[in-house]
Amino acid sequence: FDAVMERVLEAGGDRFDLLGQSLGGWLAQCAARLHPQRVRRLAIAHSFVLEARHGCRFRLGGRVLRALPVAVLAPLLRARISTALAPLTARDPEASERILQMLGPSLRDPGFRAMLVAQQRILAASAAAVAAHPPPALPTLIIDSDDDPLLGPGLRAQLRAAWPAARTLCVTGAGHISAMVETDRFIAAVTDFLEGDQG
Repeated sequence: FDAVMERVLEAGGDRFDLLGQSLGGWLAQCAARLHPQRVRRLAIAHSFVLEARHGCRFRLGGRVLRALPVAVLAPLLRARISTALAPLTARDPEASERILQMLGPSLRDPGFRAMLVAQQRILAASAAAVAAHPPPALPTLIIDSDDDPLLGPGLRAQLRAAWPAARTLCVTGAGHISAMVETDRFIAAVTDFLEGDQG
């Protein structure tokens, strides 16, 4: 986790804007909470908030991932990705299928599983690392959807409660992937937020 934060800070320069989606949205929040003097604006899309007590969940997740044979894990991952892609599938089945076909070999690659295990370690470490650092007061945009299959109403409400002064955009029917389903609207919202006069 420390190495991830170092890479974020190195890439950003002295002060920077951050945009993160899903897991990336949580890591963007971590950077903002640990280094608020470096972050100018924060945009969070389809993400969540973790607490220190959640660490055990991800440590268990890592053990389960290591124990599952790739032949069992691959179809489970494909099903989860298919669920996330459902709004895109409804609009453009061919585009959704292209993504699944592109990801297919990776899902069967043991290296991909190792990456997922590493993600679980990072999530566990991050939950503990930011526990003593509440969200700072800085310009924030939250983008979510009313039908996100991976983040239910409770998790979406928790994120908004963590950043009570945030500007919010709920993209109806976009699931977990508003940037892919409502691309123009997503880009316009983020651009307006980043270029706006917000200090």
